[in-house]
This record gives sequence, C-alpha cells and structure tokens, in this order.
Amino acid sequence: MKIHHLFRAGLAGVALFAAAIAHAQNTPAPAAPAVQRQTIGVTDVKVLPALQAQADSAGTANALARLTQGLDSQLIAALGASRKFQVVSRSDLDVVQKEQSLGASGAVDDATAAKMFKLAGAKYVLTTTIDNFQDRTETATFTTIGQQAERRKITFSCVAKIYDATTGKLLEAPDIQFDEMDVRNNPTYIQDQGGEWADTLLANVTRLAAEKISQRVTDVLFPAKVVAKTDSQITLNRGDGTGIAVGQVWNVYAVGKELIDPDTGESLGHEEVLIGKATITDVTPRLATAELTEDRGVAVLDTARPAE
Repeated sequence: MKIHHLFRAGLAGVALFAAAIAHAQNTPAPAAPAVQRQTIGVTDVKVLPALQAQADSAGTANALARLTQGLDSQLIAALGASRKFQVVSRSDLDVVQKEQSLGASGAVDDATAAKMFKLAGAKYVLTTTIDNFQDRTETATFTTIGQQAERRKITFSCVAKIYDATTGKLLEAPDIQFDEMDVRNNPTYIQDQGGEWADTLLANVTRLAAEKISQRVTDVLFPAKVVAKTDSQITLNRGDGTGIAVGQVWNVYAVGKELIDPDTGESLGHEEVLIGKATITDVTPRLATAELTEDRGVAVLDTARPAE
C-alpha cells in the first residue's frame, strides 16, 4: 500500500512538473520595463534687445540670426541624443495656446512658457537667451600652407535657465561661454577675395554650443552615476554626445544627506564626499567605462563628474 501511494505521488509530481513546463512554454516572457524619460520643454532661443541692436549696427545681424535659428534645432537634437529626455519644442504648443489662450500675442515670458509646457506634460523647461555675440575678422598665418589670410573669430555666450515646470521654480541658470579659435591652421575658413565667409565655422559653433548646453542641463537634472563596478573598473551611464571622452579624469562622490538653507528652507542639494578618481577608457553610445586610480569605497549609484 505504501508503494502504491508513493507511486501515485510520483505520478502526480511528474504531472505537475509537466504542466509547469507546458505553462512556461505557452506563457510569454515578461515584458521589459518601459523606458521612463522625463519630458523637457525647449523654448525659442532669445536674443537680448541691446545685443540685437549692436549686431544691426555692426552688420552682423544675419550671422546672429542664423546662429539663433540653428541653436533652436540643434538644442532639440542634442537633448534628444542624451537619451534622458522626451523633448517638446515651442512649436509643439500651438494646441495648448489655442485651448488656453496663452501667449496669443507671441510675447511669451518665462513664467508663461513654464505654465504652457506644464500643460503640455513637461516636467522641466529650458529657456536660452544669447547675451553676447561678436563676429569679427583677423589676419592669420596658416603655417601648414605658408600663407596669410583673414580669419573669422566668433565669440558668444548665453544663459540657459532650467525651470521645474510643475512649480515654476528656477533650478539653475548656468552661463555658457564659447570662443571658437579652431581656425588658426585650417584653410577651410580662409575668405576668398571678394567672396563671403563659408558657413562651416558658424555651423560648428552652433553645434558645439548646443552640445555644451545639453550636457549642462543633463548634469544638473541627472548627474552621471556608477552603474556597475568590477574590481577597479567602473561603468557610467554616460555615452556619446554627452561630452565624455577617453582620457578624461572623473571624480566619484558618495551622496549624503540633503542640505537645507537655514534662512530660506530651500534645498541646497546633497552632501557629497569625494571617494574616488577614474580615467575614462572607453565610450559607447550609451555607456562609458573607466579605470579607478583612487578608490575609497566607490559603489554602484555613486555620483560622478569630470574633474576640473
């Protein structure tokens, strides 16, 4: 009798095991978690009125306009390439404008823009204002070809304000400086006699400026983090298009308690303790690997920033 019961129990176990296999074969694999990206609204790039008047007087208004228009599209592209954001541009807000009667005059201030982007589902808003622009020519010697020619020098700066669209609070307003001098020995930028400047330099300035602004926005809202560590090698969640490059030295910080301003009650960020240094050894589209040269307890989810 005991043998019979054991045999039946064995059969039942086999049946249950077979059923489990059949169920597993007919059950689809669990879906990968959906990628969650915060939405950022990007307003039209603005130019200070006094700067526009100066450009009009100096005859550089056309170059300033082309830089401004180019920066609009390049910013959207750079923020999208960061893989951290869903991007909503100012041109996507027509429906919101019509439904809410906001900014009908076309003169939209930062507060109104933040409100509009909030209605469009954006968590953050980026407003960029160009506050300095100089486009001038100088005489340069191109040593590689043994010639002298005029060269073009473009200097400009802008303020990139980052707002929390849900509260209207200004999170940070970094001043982005840019001075393009990459023409000293590059005959591409020589001006043909009686001709006009090639647009190569202006396009290059615009692209690099957009990347620099995007990197700063990304670093403010989503600081780079250690996502893996094996012995002395760490992996960071930064890849191509975010300013990271082989050979750079990055600091690694342990993040502590939140710091509160005793006068205003405002959050000042979190306490950070330097616990390591690493040299970037490889960069892929989404990740970067680095070799730790100092390690005082580096762990996954620690914050990382380029060493100054």
